[in-house]
Amino acid sequence: MAVATLMVLSITSCKKSSDIQQPQTAIEKILGIWQLQTLIENSHFSGADHIFTTSGIASDKFDFRADGRIYYSISGGKDTVAFNLPGETKILIDFVNSYDIKTLTANSFIIYKKDMVGASDYDEETITWTK
Repeated sequence: MAVATLMVLSITSCKKSSDIQQPQTAIEKILGIWQLQTLIENSHFSGADHIFTTSGIASDKFDFRADGRIYYSISGGKDTVAFNLPGETKILIDFVNSYDIKTLTANSFIIYKKDMVGASDYDEETITWTK
């Protein structure tokens, strides 16, 4: 009877531990194919914003792969670029473009960067993808 009780308890405890899912890391969330929604660029100079917005089309895809590359297609043109995550809230694209990860869920990925180009002038960029 004691052996049977121990077997039931060990089976139950093993099942519970396998049911617990660990939260996904940033890289696990990012991997996969994302649809470009918008690219918003702002060149702030002479005290004013100069905003240019590009909306994605159905064929604008970004495939973030485990090999550290983004395979992308924009307006029919295809290319690849390297990426890595130096942390859970930053992404480095093409080794030089450092973005803050503003939103990263199963269906939404938004990154942002701001580069100062003078004492009060700057360029900023926001890219929004969805799955």
